[in-house]
Amino acid sequence: MKSEDTQKKILEIFAELEKKAKEIYPDIENNIETFNSMRVEQESYLNYLTLLNEQSLSKASNQTSIE
Repeated sequence: MKSEDTQKKILEIFAELEKKAKEIYPDIENNIETFNSMRVEQESYLNYLTLLNEQSLSKASNQTSIE
């Protein structure tokens, strides 16, 4: 559940960043290379955070089972 909440919050932040980018660069969608690059960076970062979260949960689970 916590992982889903974290992922939802991150996606909300990305949506806000995309909105700000469109305010600053109104023609960003016309420059498809820049727009796609921004999307790839967002997805990469989300995957990275998801992996970190899974590792944290795994460590916590291992510590609990050891104790």
